[in-house]
Amino acid sequence: MKEPQDLAREIALALLKKKAEGVLVMDLREVAPFIADFFVLATALTRDHARALADGVEETLLANGYAPHHTEGYGSGRWVLVDADEVVIHIMTREAREFYALESLWGDAKQERYEDEDQS
Repeated sequence: MKEPQDLAREIALALLKKKAEGVLVMDLREVAPFIADFFVLATALTRDHARALADGVEETLLANGYAPHHTEGYGSGRWVLVDADEVVIHIMTREAREFYALESLWGDAKQERYEDEDQS
């Protein structure tokens, strides 16, 4: 099994491959270790895209020996949360991501952005 930091990065790259936008890894270890070690955030183009991204995250977790602890919001697809204990993945539509602004809420966390080279 991978270290949580390596798993978060692998999930970020897997999300990019499925055309997620705004992929961000937030290191919460120094600001909120009681919640998770890492958040991975991604923007989905549609609610169906959010569900497809969540399915891809689950595949990546299983391929790395992790089972998702639980998943929330899959049915609505507006904000899908996949909890893998030390790594929590938030997949949101653009509207939900702007409204909840997790980057600002956890603004003290170290952040690493991932971009698709084809989009830059």
